[in-house]
Amino acid sequence: MSIHLRGDPRVYTVLLRARSMRESKHLKANEFENAGKVILPSLVLQELSHHLVTYPMVFSFSYGDRITHGGVADFDQCPGNVYFPSWMMDQLGITSGDNVVVRNVNLPLGNFVRLQPLTEDFLQIHNHRATLEHGLVQYGALTKGDVITIPYGDDRVYRLRVLDTKPAPAIAITETDLEVDFAPPADVEARERAEAERREAEAARQERERQALEAARLAAATAEARRVNFVPFSGSGTRVRSGTAGPSGSRSGHDPALEAILAEAAAQKPVVRPFLHGVNPAAVVPLDLGPVGAIVIGSPQRLADPEQLKAASQGLLSSGASSSDTALPGGAPIFSGTSATLKKKKRSKKAKSSVDAP
Repeated sequence: MSIHLRGDPRVYTVLLRARSMRESKHLKANEFENAGKVILPSLVLQELSHHLVTYPMVFSFSYGDRITHGGVADFDQCPGNVYFPSWMMDQLGITSGDNVVVRNVNLPLGNFVRLQPLTEDFLQIHNHRATLEHGLVQYGALTKGDVITIPYGDDRVYRLRVLDTKPAPAIAITETDLEVDFAPPADVEARERAEAERREAEAARQERERQALEAARLAAATAEARRVNFVPFSGSGTRVRSGTAGPSGSRSGHDPALEAILAEAAAQKPVVRPFLHGVNPAAVVPLDLGPVGAIVIGSPQRLADPEQLKAASQGLLSSGASSSDTALPGGAPIFSGTSATLKKKKRSKKAKSSVDAP
């Protein structure tokens, strides 16, 4: 069942149900499979008689936003159905049973078409011109972007993409001189494109390796330069007291009051009064240990003048120093306590004779 669509009354438009050419009972259905024409219901031909139609008739077939064009192979008793070759159904993206808008159109006569075989084996055909003339005579129109089929022999079918048409995106090719140009086969083009991409990827990989090697060389050169020019303890430091010391150790700031205290302490000399056995520490000659901060290794007695120590000791003993003179502050005596000796005592003669008596 066909449905007429409203629009320009001068343009015949109808909605028909799509069917595959293989479903048709037409005697030449197999021959129409590799053509650019459809089988329409006989009712369409009757209705077209009431419209201004140009011959040969050309129709547009649209489904959604997809569109293609073709001629009429025949009118048959198939009410409400339109039979498409497989390539047309693929082009429209339809399956059997989908509703398609069929519109009678007038297309300009074409003068140029550029075709691209999808496979490289099309180049092996002996006579391309004769093959195209025999194949394209089965087409009433060509649409830019379509992929058409051209039979060759009894069992070969070649697919070609329509890359360009002039003077319009859709042209009628019946009874016209048509210039045909061929583009490289799509599979060859795909291989060339893949090879170009492979070369670009290889070049990019080599460039990355070169940059990585250059970065490694630069890092090694920088490390070697740092090793050769390295100066130990050449950095800057910060004093806890004040200021920041640079590489020369000079201070960037100072405290005048603290400097004065340190200078006064450095001018004073410590007094060491060693404790000698039996000698009052107050009578010992003070020892000069040098400036503040000097390190003294050894006992003070060894550093003092032996003659001074001897004179001081004799003077103290001859003056009859008491035990209080040899005591620590607070009355604690120096070296107080009992003593013991390892020397063996001698026994008296009396005790020896009493031991020897029988």
